[in-house]
Amino acid sequence: MIELRILGALDLRTADGRTLDEALRRSKRVALLAYLAAARPVGFHRRDKLAALFWPELDKERSRGALRTTLSRLRDDLGDDVIESRGAEEIGVRRDRLWCDVAALYACLNRDDAVGAADLYGGTMLDGVHIPGTSEEFEQWISEERTNIRSSLIGALSVHVERLVASVELTQALALAQRAVVVAPDDEAAARRLIQVALSAGDRGAAFRAYEEIERVLRREYDVSPSAETAALVAPLRGAAVHDKSSAALSRNGVANDETTTNRGALESAGTAFRSGTALPPLAPRASARWPWHMLAIAATAVVIVAVWQFARVGMTRDVVSFPAAGYWRLITSGAGSPHARHHARMAVDSSGDGALILGGASIADGRVRMEPIGSEIWRLIGLRAGAVSQWLRIPVRPGSAPRPRWMFGAAFDQAADRWFVHGGAQGWSSPCANDTWVLDRASGLSGAPAWRAVQLRGPLPPPRAGFELTFDRNRRKLIIFGGNDCVNTYFHDTWTLTFDDSTFTSGAWTRLLPDSTEGQPVTRTAYAATYDTNSARLFVFGGVSQLRSATSELWVLEHADGASGAPRWRALRCAGDPPWLAGSASSYDTARDVWTFFGGSDESSTPRRDFWRLDGLIRNTRTCHWTRVRPTEPWPIARTAASAVTLVGTSGFLLFGGQVEQFSVGDVWIFSDSIRR
Repeated sequence: MIELRILGALDLRTADGRTLDEALRRSKRVALLAYLAAARPVGFHRRDKLAALFWPELDKERSRGALRTTLSRLRDDLGDDVIESRGAEEIGVRRDRLWCDVAALYACLNRDDAVGAADLYGGTMLDGVHIPGTSEEFEQWISEERTNIRSSLIGALSVHVERLVASVELTQALALAQRAVVVAPDDEAAARRLIQVALSAGDRGAAFRAYEEIERVLRREYDVSPSAETAALVAPLRGAAVHDKSSAALSRNGVANDETTTNRGALESAGTAFRSGTALPPLAPRASARWPWHMLAIAATAVVIVAVWQFARVGMTRDVVSFPAAGYWRLITSGAGSPHARHHARMAVDSSGDGALILGGASIADGRVRMEPIGSEIWRLIGLRAGAVSQWLRIPVRPGSAPRPRWMFGAAFDQAADRWFVHGGAQGWSSPCANDTWVLDRASGLSGAPAWRAVQLRGPLPPPRAGFELTFDRNRRKLIIFGGNDCVNTYFHDTWTLTFDDSTFTSGAWTRLLPDSTEGQPVTRTAYAATYDTNSARLFVFGGVSQLRSATSELWVLEHADGASGAPRWRALRCAGDPPWLAGSASSYDTARDVWTFFGGSDESSTPRRDFWRLDGLIRNTRTCHWTRVRPTEPWPIARTAASAVTLVGTSGFLLFGGQVEQFSVGDVWIFSDSIRR
């Protein structure tokens, strides 16, 4: 499915993530596609109307000719099955072949999903796009749509905030009210609502900051002050403005402002210090004769936590910490309702492109693994943009048949179709291993409840396994697996492909590939990293643990891994620089930049690491690929293995979640950016 994003940054991509640069360079071509995809009512549009909208300076015959030419160019860019005709005079787009964020946002609003609509809102529609030679009617359509999208979204968020306030879910209400202000920073009504919710939640600092921000925006944009009604809300706070500003700074580090929650805030601050490695911020004073004793107890707790953190900082060699800065980590806080800490979960960017999904996994504490319900859970993290309020949402699955809870399974996410493929995995502490294959439709929960279905398989199946990677070739309707282990002590280095019978992904057959290994092949291994290039049908495999239980730095490519485009052949790759020795690292490949990023994992001595690496130029030209050890500033995540990671769409952001630290699981979320902190 082709993806068209016109809210905020303009983007047009194929199903495999390839940007359609030629179409994006033609503003009128993009404008016509945007109109066909987003104009309401949804459906077909008459050729005469389209010709008049986009070529008003031409006569009827010439404007219709220009329309025919532009439609022909669009078909060249997108394929013949995206633009469709009804009769000789009507043009439209196939909704099953073209996804548009504006249409998806309206669909969310129609089903009363304000949060889903907010997730899709990336900014003003066609912002900064200049389309010369169009009619005034087209410019008016853009203006009206921009206004309608913003007002409809703010209205839906307002209704949802009121519902949350009525049910006394003030933390969620505050988060959603803050998102509304991000959508419309100059909307005084939205700012006033945020101030009211913040006051109801006891967060005077947030209320005062909201007032200061709307006052600044109104003065800058319109040279006016907030209304008396808005000013009256914060009038009682002005006497304590200095205190509130100080408290606001503390609250950003996890310390509560209100004295009834000071102890809780101090513990949250200690937790933040534990995760980030920073010094604890000063505690807010409390007027109570008993406070010094509480202070001592909290300080003692913080010291213990920091001591534990220092003990957990295994693998942090002096040379890593002393590197000069080349990027920064940001700890994402999302308040209540977060998923349980876990490791070996699978992660993907959701179908909206602005959120992240996690699937399954396991939790370990005191050496005991917890499988249920963690191993079957689906969570969605929203609000990942800078300045947004992040929030976890548990996605309920439609009742029916479903895979057993599991971890160390293989999973591949098809973002364009919002579909997750799952194969194998461990269903207990280590066994039994599985070799079943499942499909999860509507995985992001944005178009309905997700639903599982088992794939109907014919012929021989791969041996049951865990600790492997599953990759998906959408163009050829294939799943590919390599290696892993049998959940006991047997390791694999075989390769299998599952070819689906049709585009419903209902049935298919597994086939074992027998690649040419005259130039060598990877030894048996598990806990490796893998990425797949759909265009060239190449599977890249890096690192992992061999049968000898030692991490490796080997990098291999399997040519023609689909088993159909040519004879499969393994080939060892050598990239410039010294590669790391890693197993169980969190990795993600950035298609747009051709960068493969790795964090953590264990080295050849089985020591957990917190090193951060990137491999540039792997797919576009393997002869120029090179390794770089990234040098972030503190704070940054502690050493860990089996964490989950994904590259955020349209940014250089690397999102990290959870993992295993010594004998316990963690559930923290970090975003790395190699741009300058702002």
